[in-house]
Parts: sequence; C-alpha cells; structure tokens
Amino acid sequence: MRDAIRSRLKEAAFSYLARHEASMMRLRQVLARRLARWREAAMLSAEERNVLVEDVVAEMAALDLVNDRRFAQERARTLLRRGLGPPAIRSRLRALGLSSGDVEAAMTAVLGAEDGQSREAALLEAALAYARRRHLGPFAKAEEKRRDPRRQARALAAFQRRGLPLALARIILEAPNEKTLMESLADHGLHPADPKDG
Repeated sequence: MRDAIRSRLKEAAFSYLARHEASMMRLRQVLARRLARWREAAMLSAEERNVLVEDVVAEMAALDLVNDRRFAQERARTLLRRGLGPPAIRSRLRALGLSSGDVEAAMTAVLGAEDGQSREAALLEAALAYARRRHLGPFAKAEEKRRDPRRQARALAAFQRRGLPLALARIILEAPNEKTLMESLADHGLHPADPKDG
C-alpha cells in the first residue's frame, strides 16, 4: 500500500512540475495537500506522510526537476523586470522558503557585483519598468502630468517601498517627457537598455 501511495505521489509531482516551476518548499506543500485528500493515505501517520513527501521531493531534486537555486534566480529576474529593488526581491524570495544562500546567489546572478555597473543597470531597468507600469513621471497619462506635490510624494514612497534608489526615482519623476528623462539619465552616467532588447 505504501509503495502504491508513493508511486501515485511521484506521478502527482511529475504532473505538477510539468505545469509549474516550483521551489522545494512549494512542492512539499502541494504533495502534502494531495496526500491529505487521499483516502488510502488516511491510515498513514503524519510522520509516514512526511517521509513519503520528503522522499519524492528528494527524488525530484535528484532529477533536477526542482532546483531552489535556479528557481530563485528565475524569480529574482522576474521580480526585477516588474520593478522591484533588491530589498523587496530578497524579502519575496525568503517568503518562498528559499535559503539565504540561494537568495544571495540569485541576487548576485541578477544584479552582478554590489558596486558594479551591472547592478546599476539592473536597478535602472527595474525603476524604469516600475515607472512605465504605474504611469509615473514621463510615462504618466496627459491629465496626470501636472505637478502635484502629493502625487510626487506618494510616487517617491512607492519607489522606496519597492527598494529602488530614491535618487533614481527623483530623476524619473522630475522628467517631463521621455526624451528629457534619457538626457537626464545620460547626464548622470546612466544608460538604459533599449526596451526592445529585453
């Protein structure tokens, strides 16, 4: 009976991982919920169910179908493209149950060296992505482009909550149009990639 349950649990893991990229913690949660719903697993103790789940998760990891380091890097890249800065990305990755080592490896892979040009470029791309998505600064709709100190303060606070540099936020928010923004960024030695490149 236990072998049959393990085999079914393994099939469930394959099926889930075929549709979703997941961390080991997420896969554990999914498999534990599945086991809890199966009538034939009701006779197993909580410890036996945990052992079955851990065995299947370990097998998926050995097959490289679940890999926390790779998952952390992919999620960090996605969050950066959505306009989150390093503190917010770290927080989200830790909330997914990823280890500090995997989180820091992901941050290094995505941002590069702490003080290098790749980090600066990544933060600039994140800030610009956020401004575009939220229609801030030069990306605002025509009716919202008038200078409103409260709107500016709220926008600065939003950049800060996302872990994006305030100096960069100010440059973006103060630009009346995209051309001026690009010139201002160039004056500060910042050069965004062409959005079509990404």
